This record gives sequence, C-alpha cells and structure tokens, in this order.
Amino acid sequence: MKGNLFRRLRIQAGAFFCGIAAAAAAAAGAATFSKAAQYIYPGDLNTDLNVDVLDAVMLARTVGDDPELHLSDEAKRNGDIDFNGVVEANDLSHLMRQLAGYEPLSEPIKIQPETTKPPATTTTSSASETTTATTSTTTVTSAAATSAITTTSTEITTTTTASTQPYTAPELVIDGKTLPLEVSLSVLTGGNAPDELLTVQYQSCNITYAVYAGDAAHTLIGIAADDKIIGYYAFGLQYTAPEGYDVVEYVDTHSAGSGKLYAILAVKNGYSIRFNNVNDRTNLTVMGKLNYYGVNGIRAINGLTPYKWDEELAKVALGHSREMAEMDYFDHKSSDGSKFSARLTAAGIDWQKCAENIDCGYTDPFGALNGWYNSESGHRNNILSDTYTNIGIGFAYGANSYYGYYGTQDFYKGWD
Repeated sequence: MKGNLFRRLRIQAGAFFCGIAAAAAAAAGAATFSKAAQYIYPGDLNTDLNVDVLDAVMLARTVGDDPELHLSDEAKRNGDIDFNGVVEANDLSHLMRQLAGYEPLSEPIKIQPETTKPPATTTTSSASETTTATTSTTTVTSAAATSAITTTSTEITTTTTASTQPYTAPELVIDGKTLPLEVSLSVLTGGNAPDELLTVQYQSCNITYAVYAGDAAHTLIGIAADDKIIGYYAFGLQYTAPEGYDVVEYVDTHSAGSGKLYAILAVKNGYSIRFNNVNDRTNLTVMGKLNYYGVNGIRAINGLTPYKWDEELAKVALGHSREMAEMDYFDHKSSDGSKFSARLTAAGIDWQKCAENIDCGYTDPFGALNGWYNSESGHRNNILSDTYTNIGIGFAYGANSYYGYYGTQDFYKGWD
C-alpha cells in the first residue's frame, strides 16, 4: 500500500509540474535562503538553502513512506510547511503550488528559544527499489556477434555524571563483531590499515570512508565525519544498533530465502551520505568506488570472484552518466544514437563481451546497488555474471534534469 501511495503521489506531482504554465514557472520556481542559526526554512528538505523541485521530490517520497529516505530533524522541520506538527500530503500540495507561483514561498521562521529538538530514536527500515529510481540494463556478446538488449540492544549508557560514570562510546554489533562509534577513525584503522581511504567534501564536514574489503563477503566500510566515526556500511546477517542511529537494511528479494538481510547502512542521526549533501555534486567519482566495493561484497556472498576495478572503464561509465544528467535523458544509447559498446571501443577498450546497467533517481551508492541487485531484469545477472572480469562505475548530477542523479555500471571481458 505504501508503495502504491508513493507511486500515486509521484505521478500527481509529475503531472502537476508538467501542467504548469511557462510564465508561472518563470515567475517562481525556486527560492534561495541565507543560512542563519535557529531558523526553519520551509520546504528546504535537502537542507541546501534552496527550495526547488528536488525538495518536492523528497517531500513526495516522505509522504509516500519511501523506506530508503531518512530525513534529519532539520529536514523534518522544514517539511512541515503548514506548521501543524506533521509532514503530510497537504505540505506537498503547498510546496508544489509555491513552486508553480500559485502561492507565495514561505519565509524562514525563527525558532523560539524554548524550542528543543525531539529526542533521537533508532529507526529501522527495509531498503528496496523505489519508484523514484529506475534501472536499465544492456548486454552485448562480442563485437561481431548479434547483440541482445534488455531494458529491462546492546544498550549503551551515556552518563551525565562525569566524576563517577565515564562516558561509554556507542557500538554497532554485526554478526557478533563489535564496531566502535563516535571515536577517532584511528581506533578502527590502527594496526589494521584499510584497503582504501576515500574522502568526500559534504556541506557540513568532510566524510571519510575507510574500506575493508580483503574478505569481500564481510566487506566493511567505516564512515567518519572529520575523523569521528558516525556509521558503517557492513555486510552481515544480523545486527544490533544503538539509539540515535538510522539503519537501512539491504535484503535480497530474489534468493531462496527471499528477504534475507545481506548488508546494512547505519548512520548517526543528523548526518547523511546522500549525493545531495555533497558539496560539489559535479564530482561523484568516489561514490562509484563505494558502489564497486558493494558489488564485490555481493559477488562474494554468492560464491563469485571479485570484479577488477578498471579506471578507464569507470571514465566511460562516468561520461555516460554525465551526458544523461546534463541532457536530461535515460537510455543506454549515447545522445548521437550509438550503442553503449561503441563508447568502450572509442575509449580503446578491446572487449570481447560487455554489458551495462544504468539507473536514475537514486541518491546514494548503496541504494543504487540494492536497486540493481534486486532488479527484475538483467541488472542482477550482470552483477552476478561469471563472464565479465572488469567493472567501472560512475554517478553524475544534473541540476535541470528530471531525476537529478544518474548512474552507470559498465562490465567487460577482454580477449583471452
């Protein structure tokens, strides 16, 4: 029912925006705020100080109970446009009318001194492919052969008496392994260097991802904000998370034990690793690498050897994602009508067999991966293929595109 509701909301929102007169859209369309402490910015759900169609999409996903969307406390306050204490369909209606120019855009509201944030709670939601995200896949067998296209509790006590009860850091437990939280990243990496450290500039701080993928079936990615661990992406079958952390469960809906948990993403309340919180959304190359480690984790738990990361192939994938984002289309073909395999050939990749997955609308690398993995079409087959050896992945953002974010996974096998 929730999925159907969200689909109806999205269709209604899309129909509403498509029907707006050009003059009205030009008259309004967006608002930009200047950041000030203790203010509510009505309609600014992605907290980027702009109110635009991306916020409307997030609000529609919230009203439709999208299981992959987890709003911060600030975003929830901003989403309550009519100030009745609930984020609901009426708020979406107001926001769409405001963006269309039928209602004045709401002004920032100063929070009164006595206002306090609601207490942090632990929420657990199941991640699945949502209606805001679309995936497609294409496979080609040999350069000369015919092509087949398929578009297819541990309870943690924090004390307040410093003299007698010292602070105890919270922990995440997954498959019996205890992972520290809210401590320096060096606690995790000391004595056990990660396979790779990846850093991204977010709006509020730098986020560093410490990747441990030597044992791919137990892939672990520590997430730190300015050196303090604020979460993990981890493979496992069971977990216990402390209060104050949002947890997304990733499940395999196609396996014999349908709905079996294979990984989780746990992030401290108030933080987000989503694309829309990245400072420079024109550069999402790190996100492709994170998606890659997730791919190999999935392959490992299915008894498959890891794919090899191919930097040249990643450039090809990123180029196609950028083209789709900038030109606002969604297709395996390039804008000139050529097939995806031609992009590999043009890049000097001597492929024997190749394949491609694309998506749009996903706003984090792990949600995009889960969508491809649980796809009804060929995306899952490409991820779990024993044919290809190399992979390259790229994500891109288009400010004026309908879906905002686009992703491409390219696979190939060379000649023996």
